[in-house]
Amino acid sequence: MKPKLIIAAVCLAVAGLTVPILISSCKNTGQKASDEAIEKTVENATGKDVEVNSNNETMEISTNDGKVKYDGNIKSWPDDIPAEVPEFTYCKIDGATISDVDNKIAYTFKIMDLNIDALKAYDKDLKAKGFESILMLIGEKGGTITAEKDGLSVALMGGDGNGTLSVQIPKK
Repeated sequence: MKPKLIIAAVCLAVAGLTVPILISSCKNTGQKASDEAIEKTVENATGKDVEVNSNNETMEISTNDGKVKYDGNIKSWPDDIPAEVPEFTYCKIDGATISDVDNKIAYTFKIMDLNIDALKAYDKDLKAKGFESILMLIGEKGGTITAEKDGLSVALMGGDGNGTLSVQIPKK
């Protein structure tokens, strides 16, 4: 190979290895700046020290009182929820916020394609597991369920196809 071609090949190889590293570094720098901005905002609002860590699909905020984490990768019912709470199988889960604060662990799921039939079916599931529940429907658009049993609380609400399901579990 001619010396000019060897030099060109080496330069291309170095550039090929360097560019992804630089892009990753810039992305990480931007993410770190974003995390720091969120930390300052939450610290100013609460008066407490806060630590924020995030990436593309998750964000965790920690204080001395506990932590809150959003995880967009959660797409199914977590094993950590006690068996007394019926699994919600009627619609798609598209991410969740998990908080560990005030002697409670709370899961709040983003629900896709929520409909009246899913609300009615989950209300039956809750009652079958011994929950005292209240179902309120808003026409054919949506509604809410609130339910409690032995310190556990469940709330499902939504309309026009989207909703949230919250499960609060007391720490023992």
